[in-house]
Amino acid sequence: MAGAEAVAGLREELTCAICLDIYKDPVSLGCSHSFCRVCIEQARLQHPQGPPCCPLCHSPVGELKPNFLLRNIVQKFMDAPVLAERKCPKHGKLLECFCEDDWECVCIVCSIVSHKNHKIITLEEAFKESQVRGSWDSGAGKDCTMETPESCPWHRGDSWVPELQTQDGISYPGTLETLKNHEAALDQAIANLLEKLEGLKVCFKVPYHLRVVSCW
Repeated sequence: MAGAEAVAGLREELTCAICLDIYKDPVSLGCSHSFCRVCIEQARLQHPQGPPCCPLCHSPVGELKPNFLLRNIVQKFMDAPVLAERKCPKHGKLLECFCEDDWECVCIVCSIVSHKNHKIITLEEAFKESQVRGSWDSGAGKDCTMETPESCPWHRGDSWVPELQTQDGISYPGTLETLKNHEAALDQAIANLLEKLEGLKVCFKVPYHLRVVSCW
């Protein structure tokens, strides 16, 4: 039941508001809303008078930015029709997480072991992040009024972070500090999970008639 609810919830998040189907070649607008490229282009043609607006919030459409992260999540979702059947081939656990470093779905055990030093988020978080990144890439984040990156949950770690430059002159976003913060948070989450696991082991050693009282 929980697996079916997760599938339904994720599918809703990955549904285009225009065609009411799973995103195809998703693009993000300046307002951070995403649509299928064909859907939003057709919507723009149907309203030639005046500047095109977002069908959801009526903000100016602006330039259409490909949402690669959202596209990847959609592809992963479509590769396995039923989320409950998406098992890790190594550990047999559900692929509930998303590794942003390797761009693949992983299970909780993978996130602790082989992807320990990677940025791991849930599939739902990955979707929301794709919306935020699409908004920032399209320029919406430039109007942020927050004084510091840490004070803004939407733009934390974006343009305020200095860029790293290689010897050949190629620049990359300076996300080292952000990755360290995510790693520390993940380590804490892992520690909490292991603590709960130990508690459950103790719990199941207690006779059933005492378990309800001791474990709850």
